[in-house]
Amino acid sequence: MEIRTMRAIESRRSKRLLDIKEQRDAEAEELQGTNEGPQGEDVSMPIRRTMDDTTLADSLGKTTNVRVQPLRKEDSDNDRLLLNKIRNGYKDDKLFKFVTAEVNKYPLFTEKGGILWKKNLQGEDAICVPRDRDLVTKILTDAHGILGHFGDQRTCEYVRRWYWWPTIVRDTRTFCQSCEKCQRAKTSNQKPVGKLHPLPIPARPWDSIGMDFIGPFPEVNGMNYLWVVICRLTSMVHLMPVHTSVTAKELSWKYL
Repeated sequence: MEIRTMRAIESRRSKRLLDIKEQRDAEAEELQGTNEGPQGEDVSMPIRRTMDDTTLADSLGKTTNVRVQPLRKEDSDNDRLLLNKIRNGYKDDKLFKFVTAEVNKYPLFTEKGGILWKKNLQGEDAICVPRDRDLVTKILTDAHGILGHFGDQRTCEYVRRWYWWPTIVRDTRTFCQSCEKCQRAKTSNQKPVGKLHPLPIPARPWDSIGMDFIGPFPEVNGMNYLWVVICRLTSMVHLMPVHTSVTAKELSWKYL
C-alpha cells in the first residue's frame, strides 16, 4: 500500500509538471505568433504609421514624415500668399536684393520660380526669407505653436529645416524670450547668484583707489594716453598723461 501510494503521488506530481510545461509551451507559441504579426507578416518589414501615430522625432523635424513638413509647394491659398510676400520682400532686403540680381555670383543660393533656396544642415533646400518683421514673426509663431515650448534652440533647429535668413538664431531667441508661456514654464538652470558683497569703505584717503586708461589721443609731448586714478573715499581724481609703450614698473614710479 505504501508503494502504491508513493507511485500515485509521483504520478500526480509528474502530471502537474507536465501541465506547467505545456502551459509554458503554449505561452511561448502565443508570443511567437504575436511577433510574426497578423496573417504571418514578416516583422523585419517596416511598419507603416498612420496619420495619428506621429512621434516626437516627427514633431522635432528629425524625420521625413510628409505630414509635418511645412510649406514646400504652392498647394494652398495661404502658401501662395506667403510665397508672394517672400518674393516681393527680396527687393527691399539688404542681402537678397543683390543675390536676386546676379544669382550666378552666389553659389550658395539657387533660384526657382522667383524664390531663393539655400542648403540646410541636412542638405535639403530651405527657403530664404527676407528680414521682414511680419514674415519672420509669422514663421516663428507657427513653428513655436507646432513644436511646443521647448526653448529657442529646439525651435531654431525646427525652423532651419525649411527656412533660412541671416539672423535666424538671434530672432528665434528674442521671440522665445518674449513668449509668456516659456517665461512662466522655463526656469533658469544657472546657480543662484546670492547676495551682493560691496567693497569695504576705505579708512583714509588713497587707501583704496580705482584706475582706468583713456585714449588713444593725438601724441603731444611724447604722450598719447591718459591714466585716470581716483580715490574711492574722497573721489579725488589725478589725471596723468602716459604713453602706450610705458611699462608697469614705470607706472608704479609715476604713481608714487
